[in-house]
Amino acid sequence: MHDEIQVRPHGYYAAPARLPKFPRIMALVTPEATTDVPHRLEVRARSRDDHLNFCFEAEDVVQIVVPNETDLDATVINEVSGQVAVDGKVKGESVAMHGRGFFEFLT
Repeated sequence: MHDEIQVRPHGYYAAPARLPKFPRIMALVTPEATTDVPHRLEVRARSRDDHLNFCFEAEDVVQIVVPNETDLDATVINEVSGQVAVDGKVKGESVAMHGRGFFEFLT
C-alpha cells in the first residue's frame, strides 16, 4: 500500500530576510528566517485504474510561533500559500484543477 502514494519535496522556499511571525513578540524566541518549507511539493497517488498528480508551489509564508508547555522552546507552524495543480483520473472521470492553496508545514 505504501507504493500507492509518493511524496517528493523539491528545494526550499527562499524566505525573505524578515519572515513574518505571529505573535510578533515570539520573533525573540525564534529569530531565524529559515524554514523547512519545500519550494515545490509533488504528490502522486495510484490505485488500480485511478491516479492523481498534485503539485504545490510555495509563494508566501508566515509563521505562527507557539510556546512549548514543557520547555523554553517553541513549535513553529508555517502557513504557506501558493499555486496548486491537480490532474488525473478517478472512477473513469478526468480530474483537472488549478488555483491557490494553503498548507501547513510544522518545524
